[in-house]
Amino acid sequence: QMAPWVGGNYGKFYKKVLFIGESHYLPGHSEIDLSNWYNLNIDDLNQDEYDYTFTRGALYGNYMRNGIWKNPISEMLHIGVQKPDNGNLFEHFAYYNFFQRPAGIEGGELKNLSKQDFEVANDVYSKVVGILKPDFILFISTKAWYNCDKRINQDHNRDFVAHPSSMWWNRKAKKYSIDGVPLSGREKFNKLVKKID
Repeated sequence: QMAPWVGGNYGKFYKKVLFIGESHYLPGHSEIDLSNWYNLNIDDLNQDEYDYTFTRGALYGNYMRNGIWKNPISEMLHIGVQKPDNGNLFEHFAYYNFFQRPAGIEGGELKNLSKQDFEVANDVYSKVVGILKPDFILFISTKAWYNCDKRINQDHNRDFVAHPSSMWWNRKAKKYSIDGVPLSGREKFNKLVKKID
């Protein structure tokens, strides 16, 4: 259920862009032991837990309700990316979450990363990029960017911006600079996405 969302128009009207988020989270009432996450299977999840970690379903149903997708969509509309018939701009692109373990309950932060978390995340990253062959990879999570093994897929054009739900989406910082000019995550996103057509 954590396989990437690949929009129906991926690569048809714009460059093949793969957006990489941070992680899913679980509903507040979940009692799953996340230290055992990689040993679980679908039958171990209740319906809410499944829905919260189903990448394609979550994006399809929440693309204008959750800041991780709504804020980038607002920016893409602002710079002229055309809406497909169903209104979801992610129909033009691909998306998945870098970490393959949820961050915990809704709104929680991904903490106490283990060696297995890094290994699984980077293994999946290598395979996803190999299959989707994007023209550009945009990490919309600083934590995902810093934990990605940069030796993997070195030949791909890639960059990162602040998590769209974080305060850094609207606050300038040196780490989001382009040509030495500090930008907010939103401003950097804008400049990078203008190059996709």
